[in-house]
Amino acid sequence: MADQLTQAHPLPVGFLPLVMLDPADPDTPTAFRAILATTKDARVRLRQVGRSLGDPEAIATDTDASLQQYGFRRLHSAAVISLLISGMDSGTNALDVVEYWRRSVCVAFGTTILIRDDAPEVSLATATGLLYQIGFLLLDIERSDLTAMLPSLRTHRGGLDADGERAVLGYALHELSAVILQRWGLPAPVVTAVLERERGPLERSRLGRALWTAVEGAYTLGLGGRFYPQRRELDPKLQRAIEGFYGSTSELVRRVDRVLSGAMLDDPPA
Repeated sequence: MADQLTQAHPLPVGFLPLVMLDPADPDTPTAFRAILATTKDARVRLRQVGRSLGDPEAIATDTDASLQQYGFRRLHSAAVISLLISGMDSGTNALDVVEYWRRSVCVAFGTTILIRDDAPEVSLATATGLLYQIGFLLLDIERSDLTAMLPSLRTHRGGLDADGERAVLGYALHELSAVILQRWGLPAPVVTAVLERERGPLERSRLGRALWTAVEGAYTLGLGGRFYPQRRELDPKLQRAIEGFYGSTSELVRRVDRVLSGAMLDDPPA
């Protein structure tokens, strides 16, 4: 199944080199500009990134100044999100595509703020959060006969879980996602983090702990949709990280929606 899905849905051009950029490398800003310039409709892509940061034209015309203003980490995160979402198919069936990407972007943000700036995984955090459930999306596009059976788990089990998914599909969605990411060539820490869904926090890698804490956080904020129930309490560490970086959970959700609106418009207005 994973081979079929990856062949039908290759990664957007430039996405993998963008993810692999090392923020500690002094040549990274030059490489960042070069990657965006070679992607399809580069100017539109830059405007999408800029729209997510509230400055659509400035980034398209002066990326150097934008890197100084926003910093590489924030600009890189917005570019990763924009390039992936705008380059993927959106013909879902059981999934609401906006709901899916809204949750994924929230998880990407949460994963990113839980990883320290000096951690080796920092450049991988956004992509990990964005792609943790990519198997669900691609399966729904290509095999809606399978994903159509999943809503029953929401009723009888209180939400999707790995055992329920295996009972219906023969595999868990995170397992399918991990194989797809491996086929696409994503770094091993990303694949490992996605596979750590069923492990306890102390058994997970640093990136895995950040990812699955952010996933639970998205559910707590009500972004689980019809497949995942809302949790009652936000993880204290994630709560502190959100307040320190965004000020409040409502501001985080507002940022998620702004990034998503920029990424899903082909030619966002100035």
